[in-house]
Amino acid sequence: MRHTLLPITLATLALTSLACREATQTGTHTADQNAESENAVPSDTTPNLPAAPILDGLTLNRLDGNAETLSEVYAGKTLLIVNTASKCGLTPQYAALEALYKDRAGDGLVVLGFPANNFMGQEPLSNSAIAQFCESEYSVSFPIFEKSSVKDEDVSELFARLASATAEPSWNFTKYLVTPDGTITRFDPQTKPDSVEITNAIDKALGAG
Repeated sequence: MRHTLLPITLATLALTSLACREATQTGTHTADQNAESENAVPSDTTPNLPAAPILDGLTLNRLDGNAETLSEVYAGKTLLIVNTASKCGLTPQYAALEALYKDRAGDGLVVLGFPANNFMGQEPLSNSAIAQFCESEYSVSFPIFEKSSVKDEDVSELFARLASATAEPSWNFTKYLVTPDGTITRFDPQTKPDSVEITNAIDKALGAG
């Protein structure tokens, strides 16, 4: 009997020792996992936000020549798109547009400027000169894109889409409020960026977002 018990006892001891080692390793592994979990940087769980459908497939250059894919850069943003000019009676609206952008950018509003020479040659400047003018005269920080056409046969794709959805610009500083769900509201050039009409529409758009 002694000869039979000895192997069983050794086997039992071996199994017990193995179990202890596994338990220790498991406990250590669990502790390591807990420590890693506590120290881990939280992942970004923010859902992907949509971009306005009117931006789909459009890649445009900023004044400095850098290209932007609009549906990626401005996904989830409410946009105020404006055709601008540096030699127009409405050019001082740049100041109100900049103030609006600074005030509401944190809420999800982005003002986008599109210089155009379609109306009485009132944007004769080059892209680099427009950039310098906007910075020196109005300290503009909102995105401004390369000079383009906003009406007629050579109209840019973006403004062709805006015109199809509402109406083409009637003069410099026509404004289009575009929400991520695709709603587009057009404002005449004389409607100031800080008017109750525009600010109320922006409040409503951002509140809906």
